[in-house]
Amino acid sequence: SESRESEARGVSSLRRVLRAYASLDPETEYCQGMNYVAALLIIHVCALEDDDADASLRRPPPPPPPPQASPSPPRDTEDDKTSNHRRRVFKGGGDDLALDPHGQRGLDGSAEEEAFWLFVAALRAPRTRLRDLYRPGMVGARRALFVYDKLFETNFAALHSHLANLGVIPDMYATHWIVTVFAAQFPFALVSRVWDMFFAEGWKPVYRVAVAIVGAYRDELLGCTDFEQALVFLRNLPEQIDVDKVLDKAHRLRLTTIKVDQLDHAFHLLPDDEE
Repeated sequence: SESRESEARGVSSLRRVLRAYASLDPETEYCQGMNYVAALLIIHVCALEDDDADASLRRPPPPPPPPQASPSPPRDTEDDKTSNHRRRVFKGGGDDLALDPHGQRGLDGSAEEEAFWLFVAALRAPRTRLRDLYRPGMVGARRALFVYDKLFETNFAALHSHLANLGVIPDMYATHWIVTVFAAQFPFALVSRVWDMFFAEGWKPVYRVAVAIVGAYRDELLGCTDFEQALVFLRNLPEQIDVDKVLDKAHRLRLTTIKVDQLDHAFHLLPDDEE
């Protein structure tokens, strides 16, 4: 059927993007969670391409260019512009990567290639630095869980204490939230809003939403009386979440960039056995 063929194409596209990244970054290669992020970006880029195709059908043809009185000075080609843009994206983004200016071999078409480079940018850009989550040791994931836990305790101390007394810690339920930036399980209405903010602002809105998720269901979690009940509720929460309720709670939280930066710094000061 058409839906199965579309799904098969999507899986093949995802596989090619992940393989291309693994060949580009042999230190990181592939880590669980990357597939959700890559799939989200492929869907986003393909949707934009479909919108552009629809718009082009409705758009009148452009007028012919005016006659040139004299030859124009040489200008960058589109390939040059794309190559320069990619070099700008990664300049100062950590370890230099050997980038092929024409895209990774084996990618199928412009949309897939754009999704690949968007994926690379999400992993490598200083603002988003997703690569830290997936590198050996997953230091970035541990850092993000540390920051989330401290912000959770600051904003909802009673709930934080209640879950700790039951033996429930963030590593048990929030790791998947963090390493996929909510791209797994959560409703697309929430995921798209978070990723818009993530690209624009970095990690602060991710922490804001993560804390808001537990805060929005404070009464239900306080009603849990044992470890299993609380953990099952938290693990099932992404599929039952009220997006408007969580986003409203997130906008009301008091959370500053300075505070996030302070907690980032505090994590790096921890002894290795406490990270």
